[in-house]
This record gives sequence, C-alpha cells and structure tokens, in this order.
Amino acid sequence: MIFELCPTLSRDLIKREFLNTAAAFGVLVLLGFAAGMLFPDMAQQILQNFAAQIEQLGLTDDVPQSQMMATLFFNNITASLLSMLYGLIPFLPLSALALGTNALMLGAFAAIYQQQGIGLGVYVLGVLPHGIFELSALILSCALGLLICRTGTERILKKSDTPFFRRVLDCIRVFLTFSVPLLLVAALIETYVTPALLNLVL
Repeated sequence: MIFELCPTLSRDLIKREFLNTAAAFGVLVLLGFAAGMLFPDMAQQILQNFAAQIEQLGLTDDVPQSQMMATLFFNNITASLLSMLYGLIPFLPLSALALGTNALMLGAFAAIYQQQGIGLGVYVLGVLPHGIFELSALILSCALGLLICRTGTERILKKSDTPFFRRVLDCIRVFLTFSVPLLLVAALIETYVTPALLNLVL
C-alpha cells in the first residue's frame, strides 16, 4: 500500500537496499568484535563513553519505566531520522558512518562480554529481543539515507532523472511507515522485557 504513494520507490528497491545495508552491518559487527578482542582497552573506553551518554539521557535505574521507554523511543527516533537525513548531503555517504559506528560498537560490546566471562549468550539475550526491531529500523533508515545521497549525487552528475525532492519525501513516508513503529516496539521491549530476561540469567 505505502509504495503506491511513493512513485520513486518500489518494494524490490527498498528490499535490495535494506539487504545490502544489513549485510554491511553484519560484517562491521564482526569487525568490531575482532577489534574488541584484539584491543580490549579500546573497547572498554568505547563502553565508558557509551555509558556516559546513557547517563546524560537520564536512563538510570531509578527512572520510572514509562519515562525510560519514552526517552529510548524519542532518542532512537532522532538517531534514525538523522541517519536518513545525512543523505541530503551529496557525494558524502554519511549514513554509512552512522551505520558503521553502531555496528562496530555492537561488536566491541560483545567482545567485552566474552572477555569478562559473561558470555555471548547473555549478550545476545540482552540485545536480540529489542534489537531485532531497533536494528531493523536503524538499518532501514541508513539504507534510505544512502539511497537519498546516491540520488542527489546522480542528479548533480546528470546520471539520473529521478526527482530528488520527490524521492526524499517518499523515503520519509517509508521511514514513518516502518521505522517509527519498529522503534516503538523496540522501546517497549527494551524497557519491560529485556530487563526481566537478564534478571533470569544474571
């Protein structure tokens, strides 16, 4: 239904862009894990920086769950939207930078769990339930950003006649239709389900 309202996009195009971006994300996660295993001090520093950012957002244990869910949701919405809108800058695929940063961090954190003897199983349990939705939304947003960037670049180089601003609007529609609901589900699970699962094994 949504693609009937998006003349510059198609289901096959979005599927291809998503799968290519997801494959790159997976490779970068593995690279982040390898780097974290080889350079544990670097991984710890990344974790400390991430923890400081979480604290700045006010996501502490004494925060009401409803407030935590809202903070997670709007923070992830902002991050994903920016990842897509980076594509407005031609020639510089900045959306790939956002994708790579998140993937490398995810891999590095997995390395920390492994090195500290907690195990990858616990890490996957803590990430996978909400990560399926959150990472899907992020990957889709980055894929849309890369598509926007490529469209703008090709228009400037006169290699494509796809209307740039029309494609941007179509990508925003896809973002609102798919990424936003995925991030809402992710925030709900991360707030109410993930902690309960981790309490069972920690």
